[in-house]
Amino acid sequence: MGRGLAQRVCLLGCEGIEDVASHREQVRTAHALVQSGRVKHIALSNFTPERMREWFETAQRLELTLPVAIQPQYNLLHRREYEEQYAPIASAGNPEQLPALMAASSVTLTDDEVAALDKASAPFA
Repeated sequence: MGRGLAQRVCLLGCEGIEDVASHREQVRTAHALVQSGRVKHIALSNFTPERMREWFETAQRLELTLPVAIQPQYNLLHRREYEEQYAPIASAGNPEQLPALMAASSVTLTDDEVAALDKASAPFA
């Protein structure tokens, strides 16, 4: 990486774009980035509930890095979809849940916030 750029990404948001790569390939690539030290944590954004469940199931089955955060759409207009489809995924995998605007913008994490993500991912390390 060039001068002035971060040497490691603290939270890499993986976008749920269908048909870009096989699901297993995405999970393995994310794991490889964490193992290389270039990325510290993985988050999922804009995934369908089915695809998000598949990611967690694949990572668990293959003993690969699990996401520490998800970014489902949640507001008063989409509350039922969240509560019926995404909340069970969140409780089963125990990832943090980020509001859409936070995940979509540039976020600077404090040392305490990075420590909290480390703690959340410790059981899966």
